[in-house]
Amino acid sequence: GPVVLGTPVDLGSVGQGATTGAIDFSRYQRDAFGNATLLQRRAIPRTSQTTLIDKGQVDRIRSTLLALRASSAMWLGLEDDSDPYYESLALLGLVKQWDIELAEREKSWLKLDIEGI
Repeated sequence: GPVVLGTPVDLGSVGQGATTGAIDFSRYQRDAFGNATLLQRRAIPRTSQTTLIDKGQVDRIRSTLLALRASSAMWLGLEDDSDPYYESLALLGLVKQWDIELAEREKSWLKLDIEGI
């Protein structure tokens, strides 16, 4: 597998409702009789996570995410690799989209959509 070198950055604690899935690039066609021809292609893993961050971390996290444009990184939703959800929330990939919701007085919500490479 790949070797990832870098500096870890804490992006908060993943909240409930994180999702894992894939974008499937497989194709299929049907002929005039409804018979299917299948062409299996790669599926790209993806995850959406919402983390709770302290108000004082917003500017640093925002700068970090802006600096990661068009760059791959290792994303770990959980630190404990014995957790059954660990692999589902660990992904070498790109941030597709992110938003920081400045809704609470002392905390903010960071929403990340990550696609594997």
